[in-house]
Amino acid sequence: MTTAKTSAERQAAFRARKAAAEVTEVRGIFAPPDRHDDIRTAAAKIAKRKVRAVKPIEVPTVKRYKVPAKFWDDFSDRGPCDGDPETAMPQEVSRSSSRVLIAGTDAQIEWLRSDAKHYSDKWGPDEISSGLKASAASTVKALA
Repeated sequence: MTTAKTSAERQAAFRARKAAAEVTEVRGIFAPPDRHDDIRTAAAKIAKRKVRAVKPIEVPTVKRYKVPAKFWDDFSDRGPCDGDPETAMPQEVSRSSSRVLIAGTDAQIEWLRSDAKHYSDKWGPDEISSGLKASAASTVKALA
C-alpha cells in the first residue's frame, strides 16, 4: 500500500510534468514560452472590452440655493403634482426668518424654478397675494 502524497509532493510532481512538457505558466495558463505574448495580448484585449462595457454610475450633483421663505413654504406645502415627493422636492437644509437654504439636484431645482416662474408671471394664478408673487419672482432670480 502506498502512502498518500502531501500537497507539496503533489505540487512538485505537477511542476515536474509541466517542465518536462516545456511549458510555463502565464497567469494560470500553461503554454509554450513563444505563445506567452499572444496570450498576454489576448488577455489585454478582453480586459479592455470589460472596461468599456462597464458604464459609470451617474451621481446627480446636489447644489445649494438660498430662496425666499414665503414662496418656499407655499411650494413645499403644495408638494409636486406627480412623482415621489422625496425625489421631486429639494431638501430644506437651514432656515432664517426670511430665507431658506435648500439643496437639490438639477431636476429638482428646475421643478422649483418652473413653478416660481409660473407664479411670478403676470399670466400666472390670479388668486395669489402680491407678496407671494413677489417672493416667486425673487425665487426665480435666486435660482438663475
